[in-house]
Amino acid sequence: MLTRKKSGLKSTPKKSPSKKEVLEFAIAVSGSKSLGEKWFKSPSNLLGDLTPEQAVREGKGKRALGILQNIAGI
Repeated sequence: MLTRKKSGLKSTPKKSPSKKEVLEFAIAVSGSKSLGEKWFKSPSNLLGDLTPEQAVREGKGKRALGILQNIAGI
């Protein structure tokens, strides 16, 4: 489950995160719905040229989430 703590963002999913969870985290990290959605639908070389949306569908949601955690510094 993705949550927001007083000290910032926290993410500790035990299973592969859902599309909704990754997208909501992207929006939280970017601070903007439009930027979060743009990131979610843009291919990433860190995901083998998949979009984060495609990565989630292929069971690689934890990797997409890890990229966001890196961006957020957590």
